[in-house]
Amino acid sequence: MAEDKPQKSQTLVRGLDVLEAVARGASSLSDISKDTGMSYSTTHRFAAVLAERGFLRTPRNREYELGPKLIELGFKARGDMDIVRIAHPFLKALASEVGATVHLGIRSGPEVVYLDKIQGNRPVEINSQVGGRRPLTTTGIGMALMLDDDLVTLKEVLHLNRASEPRDEDPAIFLTRMEEYCAGGYALDLGDDSPMIRCVAAPVRDHMGRIVAAISASSAVAYLPEVRMSELVPHVKSAADHISREIGFCPR
Repeated sequence: MAEDKPQKSQTLVRGLDVLEAVARGASSLSDISKDTGMSYSTTHRFAAVLAERGFLRTPRNREYELGPKLIELGFKARGDMDIVRIAHPFLKALASEVGATVHLGIRSGPEVVYLDKIQGNRPVEINSQVGGRRPLTTTGIGMALMLDDDLVTLKEVLHLNRASEPRDEDPAIFLTRMEEYCAGGYALDLGDDSPMIRCVAAPVRDHMGRIVAAISASSAVAYLPEVRMSELVPHVKSAADHISREIGFCPR
């Protein structure tokens, strides 16, 4: 197949095509050429330049791997990602959509730390503030942060939380609830933190699939009866999924 002389934009695209081919597992020039549809000689020119700049490397003769420059840029990109900045527009959209107060939080030991809060349009005061902390096991957002925890960790955190804020609830009930939440990919605050407040929460995952944050939608029980909470679950999970994708999560 005859190849036109590359224009500047085509040159960039072809260089990226070579990188993506190597990322997919092509290592020899022949394999990269087949993957990209470029001629062997053109593939060689692009690969040589990318290797010279550190985007590819050749640990074995005529075989290519992704280079250290990509690792450097990847860590720079991760460092530049501000979870609050990325999540904020999704939190605002969720608050507007469901009318509830929306939070973003991260895990800090046995507690959740609130990083952002968007007030809902209901006349409800949620007793939380950015920078504030609450026990993981008494908040929906905290339980969402624990959805990947094993049984031993759940019991340890519950013990720590109960030591600081004693509760009458049977630990077995909490563990049963967590089992249900793990299966559903969300968590509910059924008045655990405040008797008059209800909450629906979901985890945010990073590029490795790890839970790195969680979001929640909270309101008074009058506005969030059981049926309404069930209706909110897909909305909250969808917002959390969008944030996860923005920070690199790719569901399989």
